[in-house]
Amino acid sequence: MEDEEKAKAPTVVHSVPRELRGIGIRIEDDVLITANGCEVLTAGTPKTVDEVERACAETPRLPRPPSRRPRVREPVALALLLLAGCATFQTELRDARFTLVNHGNFTSTELQRVRAQLDVGLSALERSIGPIPAHKFPVVVNLRPGRGVSHSYGGQGAIELYWVHEERAPIIHELTHVLAGYTSANGHWTQEGFASYMQDEYGEDVAFPTQKVAHALVKVIRQEGSFLPMLDVMRDRSRGKYFGLGTPWERWLAYTQSTSLTRYLIETYGAAKFLKIYDRPVEAMDFVGLYGKSAGALIDEWSKFVTELPGDTSAARAVYFSMRGGGRRLP
Repeated sequence: MEDEEKAKAPTVVHSVPRELRGIGIRIEDDVLITANGCEVLTAGTPKTVDEVERACAETPRLPRPPSRRPRVREPVALALLLLAGCATFQTELRDARFTLVNHGNFTSTELQRVRAQLDVGLSALERSIGPIPAHKFPVVVNLRPGRGVSHSYGGQGAIELYWVHEERAPIIHELTHVLAGYTSANGHWTQEGFASYMQDEYGEDVAFPTQKVAHALVKVIRQEGSFLPMLDVMRDRSRGKYFGLGTPWERWLAYTQSTSLTRYLIETYGAAKFLKIYDRPVEAMDFVGLYGKSAGALIDEWSKFVTELPGDTSAARAVYFSMRGGGRRLP
């Protein structure tokens, strides 16, 4: 190819679709077409997710770039420019429904895993409670390092998500708070119970509070004499007694009992009836009209069911004593 022909050679630039903008780095090859075929100028650069992340991990500090602009024909220089962007690699994962913000050293694989779980939770919630209003989106999820307390500001703000590395993050739990609604002044048992039920039922993470063994945990709680008066748990509002962070043991008991009772009501009487008492003050819950019996009678029925439930409780017992002994911080 003569110099004059090279100067006239077209450059093909493909625009990025709008839905794919702002979620990562587009990596392309530069190909020189010659009279004898083609030459891939960037053959030496990392391109797959694994290659880029491995290159980032192996390059803790990059040399200062040369003062002159590197030529495209130098794959090594181009790779260094690519690695320079690793500090911000996959800092966000954004679309119309969710914005995931990486506040730790989470890999793109971890972000994609959380994103997939959000989709699972959204689909499950839409099947349970119906279409989600458009104003609920986008949901912001801040991925935080460490083992802090995951929360969503009472379902009114962004989701602050911990325990991601350990795959014990209550992803669907917190999503339920945001999308299903949460009025703290009305109490907590239906909101926390339903959120934990959804996490246990549809989440892949084994998360706080019940770790997929709600009924077995309540059976152990009763055997150990730690059972909280359930009517008092139902009456607790604005985290005034059992659900507050200042009483972690009672908080875990209240969450666990609420989850088990919610599961029992949904699986025995159906989700439609439960959703009619969801996020309402206990005084406004028409138990007799919906279930044909009082709240106290329902509690007795549920308690008898859990107590007589067959099966091994060793896993639940291990969780119980870990929580009672402060074996790990409650998420």
